[in-house]
Amino acid sequence: MSIERDFTLILRHLVDAFERRNSKEIARIRSVILDKERDSKRPQASKGRSRRKINAESLRFEFSEFQSRDELSDHIRNLYPAKADVEAVARALRLPVMKTDNTDTLVERVVGATLGYKLRSSAIRGDREDRE
Repeated sequence: MSIERDFTLILRHLVDAFERRNSKEIARIRSVILDKERDSKRPQASKGRSRRKINAESLRFEFSEFQSRDELSDHIRNLYPAKADVEAVARALRLPVMKTDNTDTLVERVVGATLGYKLRSSAIRGDREDRE
């Protein structure tokens, strides 16, 4: 159906309800329109990632396998492109998330909590693989 045809059908339905003075039908149409309007204003998670349950332990394990902070940051940005997705990961890892945090801040927080501890402890011990 074309948009003009849809519009004509909706308008005809509304005019019929108005001419019959059917207030219930007009209220129903109004309710449907307002519901659609509310739905369109709600922020939506990209590709449904934040809706699925995130396993924090598997994320910690996967992220700790990276060799550098930059490598992990790039991986997270590619895997979770939207702020809502990175927020969901941070919350799953039980990291503090503030409304004012931007995506970069959240990514750095996730990197610090998953790979950062490993890099810091190996630097303190002096365990560099390239020395061996």
